Amino acid sequence: MAALVLLASSTVVVADAVAAPPASAAAYCHYNNVAATGAYLPVEKTGSTGDMRYPATLHGATLTLYSHTADASAKVTVDNGRVGDVVSIDRSNYLVTGTGESYFQTTSWVQSHGTGTWDYCEKTLTGTSGSLAGIDGAHRWIRVCLRRSGALQCTNIWYGDNDDETGDSTRIAA
Repeated sequence: MAALVLLASSTVVVADAVAAPPASAAAYCHYNNVAATGAYLPVEKTGSTGDMRYPATLHGATLTLYSHTADASAKVTVDNGRVGDVVSIDRSNYLVTGTGESYFQTTSWVQSHGTGTWDYCEKTLTGTSGSLAGIDGAHRWIRVCLRRSGALQCTNIWYGDNDDETGDSTRIAA
């Protein structure tokens, strides 16, 4: 019986060790901490190119990132996409720090801080428009991506929502 318990517990340990490590990207959607009430508001950022602003232009499609007023969960919508496009949200494996409500950072900055890694959540479009349901974006760096015919394009500007309290409506930056 002791050998069986040892075998069972070591199997659990092995299963835990096989789980996606926090330092590697994986298709993990982080659906926890997503509010049932409140509103998603668009994240807006001016920029010189389609990958440095929100809404973003990737592969000719418009991707709009949204952050929730109650819990900072994030979602993305796609317009002018194609059937078979894969929309995704990248989410950092480390926390946004600082005291501001929200921040914007470049990909190189995100890669050079914390562990510099992220998970992602994705969905294949069945039409020319669609959305990816809310994932937990509170206190994490978030960006959107679009894969078309195997070619991946992502924004090079990440949004970090550091305020996940009801009534948060400051989502615009120049």
